[in-house]
Amino acid sequence: MSDISLFADDPTAGHRTYTVGALAHEIGRTLQREFGTELWIEGEMRNLKRSSAGHVYFDLVDPGEPGAQPTASLSVVLFRKTRDVVNAYLKAGGGTRMDDGMAVRIRGTIDLYAPQGRLQLRMTGIDPSYTLGRLAADRERILAGLRDDDLLDANGRVPFPLLPRRIALVTSTGSAAAEDFLSELRRSGVGWKVTLIDTRVQGFAAVDGICVALARAVRHGEVVAVVRGGGARTDLAAFDSDAVARAIAACPLPVVTGIGHEIDRTVADEVAAVATKTPTAAAAEIAGRVHSVQHQLVADAARLAAVSHTRLAAADHLLSSHAQRADRAVTASARLAGSRVDQCTDRLQRSADRRLARHQVVVDALGARMARTALRLVDGPERRLLQLEESIGRVDPVRLLRRGWSIVRTDAGELVRSVDVIGPGDTLVTTTVDGTATSTVIGTNHRGDLPT
Repeated sequence: MSDISLFADDPTAGHRTYTVGALAHEIGRTLQREFGTELWIEGEMRNLKRSSAGHVYFDLVDPGEPGAQPTASLSVVLFRKTRDVVNAYLKAGGGTRMDDGMAVRIRGTIDLYAPQGRLQLRMTGIDPSYTLGRLAADRERILAGLRDDDLLDANGRVPFPLLPRRIALVTSTGSAAAEDFLSELRRSGVGWKVTLIDTRVQGFAAVDGICVALARAVRHGEVVAVVRGGGARTDLAAFDSDAVARAIAACPLPVVTGIGHEIDRTVADEVAAVATKTPTAAAAEIAGRVHSVQHQLVADAARLAAVSHTRLAAADHLLSSHAQRADRAVTASARLAGSRVDQCTDRLQRSADRRLARHQVVVDALGARMARTALRLVDGPERRLLQLEESIGRVDPVRLLRRGWSIVRTDAGELVRSVDVIGPGDTLVTTTVDGTATSTVIGTNHRGDLPT
């Protein structure tokens, strides 16, 4: 029986056999020969992690089309010792900070990480001007698109509530920005109802989170406040995104922003109804509008009281003047009558009893006429005074409110004198003797359309 061989020849003849480590070493040498000791590479940062040892790991990707998977990806490691050098570059270049979604141009050495058989880039440097330039270019492109679509002032055209008391706050729960905003509201002394809608305000996932939070905010407030504390320019990148800007522009409630520091100005600020410099300033802006309306209402009430007092004083003076004239007229009439009576008495004394009776009739008639004249002179001013008091009472808003009447204004503060100026969906503010109520118009009917 003969032996059977599977190979006619020795399969290893003429070939070198590598260990895994030796092959990894050879691949590393080949990469260094091909690309040199260092190279520059650009892409977008994803999945950034910072280890407890101080190292930084992330993927550098070609993002491809929005919403699609990256077309290429490379693992990057930044060791702790080199990280200090990179941070110095970032600080000198404008204070940027590495984070997910950030477009970067970095320097490093490419090799094969043998323990995991993974191709990686050992990062040694970064170009901050590349990132800032991309941010600036993207910002201008987004602003141009918003301008072309007539969205830059779309939210600014949304009517601001006259007395907003319910605020939807979009920010990160527990952040310094949230506490600064709420502390300023507490100091205002106004009774607010604030609903905090938690969302990330930094990083790759922040854009979608802010958009979702803005959609939720519509159900919880009359005004939406979007706030975030300061940081590096790249920390605010989410607020320079096209998606967040369009979500603010489309919001049916006025949006007040308080993002970053005094020098920061994001795309979100450009499209918001009101843009302030800080979270504290955003709260102060809303509280200031409420205080302004309250002061105006107090001033209007004082003005109405002054007008009412002036009209009452004028009516009182007019009544006194009429009373004095009436008194003088009565006195003069009485004096004249007395003189005529004396004359008649003399004549009667010299005449017969027959003439005395005739003249007595004349005297009685004169007395009655003088009495009627006096009554007219006194009664007329009294009736005028009552009419004036009644007229003043009818225009006294406080008296009308106490009788059950109310004052209806639009949310812009204009008096509603006719149903022709309002329509379904409009917001109305009704003032009663003890406060105000906000309502929404469902429908309108003219007086002629009402059932009899």
